[in-house]
Amino acid sequence: MIDIASKVKSLRDKINDHNYRYYVLNDPFISDGEYDQLFRELERLEQKNPELITNDSPTQRVGASALESFGTIQHKIPMLSLDNAMDKTELRAFHERLKKGLSTENNISIIAEPKLDGLGVELVYNDKSTLNRLKLLLLLYKQFLNRMHTTSMSMEVKSMC
Repeated sequence: MIDIASKVKSLRDKINDHNYRYYVLNDPFISDGEYDQLFRELERLEQKNPELITNDSPTQRVGASALESFGTIQHKIPMLSLDNAMDKTELRAFHERLKKGLSTENNISIIAEPKLDGLGVELVYNDKSTLNRLKLLLLLYKQFLNRMHTTSMSMEVKSMC
């Protein structure tokens, strides 16, 4: 039977390889779900064996270096993530973190959309002309998704409380 330290090292190596393929090469080899399973297994093992946690563990940092062509930008309002919520319990926990972060006990309506692999976009417009170009861009995107037989319907996630 494989010892825990070897299993942790193997998971780290696999996750690091997948991070490199995803973030640097833009050529993922496994699905997001398969990646999440590996990552959660590593988290579980590190939580049970905290002496095995190292600073270079994938659980202690975010992804890998992104392609230089993406650049960076400081957002005026943080773009939040469900943090890989996989079920109602995790979605409820996210909702509670939002309420705590906003210092409110009121229910919060959340809009959730299917994720485009690895893509987060914030569109900011300042005038009507830019807004009209944005509407055209979204229309073209919708047509593209329809051609790809992909459903891109937003769903409003009502409060789970």
